[in-house]
Amino acid sequence: GEHNQATVEVYPNPAKDQVRIKAIGLGEGEVTVRFIDILGRVVVEMKKTSSGATFSTSIDTFSLPSGLYDIQLNGSGKTHNSRVLIF
Repeated sequence: GEHNQATVEVYPNPAKDQVRIKAIGLGEGEVTVRFIDILGRVVVEMKKTSSGATFSTSIDTFSLPSGLYDIQLNGSGKTHNSRVLIF
């Protein structure tokens, strides 16, 4: 099979003020990080740069209403998904 799936870690989960996202296998270049609420609205959208095999970033979430969010990482033409619970 194809092994082009990035491994995405989100912690802490559940989170309150800040979420750290670590992805292995995204590749180099621009990465778009999106948080999408349960209604499908994009509530966070940030452009970051991945410099190599491991991409790591922090997102402030203290202004987000509590709930479940899908996290989308888009880089190198691929989209990788995770989710986080904000309390």
